[in-house]
Amino acid sequence: MAKTVVLYARICPQESIHTKHLFQSFQKHTDFECVFIDASKPFDVAKEQEYILGFDNIILLFTMNWYNIPWSLSRYFAEVWRTFPFSLENKNVYKVVTTGSNKEHYSKTGEKATGWLPTEFLNNVNGMLKKLRANQKEEFFYHNCVEVNEQKLQAFSDQVITFFKDVK
Repeated sequence: MAKTVVLYARICPQESIHTKHLFQSFQKHTDFECVFIDASKPFDVAKEQEYILGFDNIILLFTMNWYNIPWSLSRYFAEVWRTFPFSLENKNVYKVVTTGSNKEHYSKTGEKATGWLPTEFLNNVNGMLKKLRANQKEEFFYHNCVEVNEQKLQAFSDQVITFFKDVK
């Protein structure tokens, strides 16, 4: 049976309601390892690398902030995953991302569009994953986190959990 880990990174000391809800859903409704990336203290690189290599599936759960990943995830990548020799060959990496703006903001065209898709803001992450030879898999985006819509959030959470329960 495939082993899965959820790596949760947040943008600041205060938790995002939406990303926290998703993290708690993974904890409650799956048998996945669920880990909060705490970049306030040094990483034990060898230990972290050994740990992550024990999983077949890696889910990156984070909030996109100012069109980028949280500093804690960036630091984790720089210190743990980019410390060579290290490879994620044969590891499946998924992304579950929350954003503050609405979906129209992250589109190519339209009055309120940035001209960029949300995946394009993650090019640095995707390039790193390619270099590490990871299998880049599905990405899920939950938009408009400036508003709290519990029903919409629960529906998204259910969709994501259902998808990952079927991943082998």
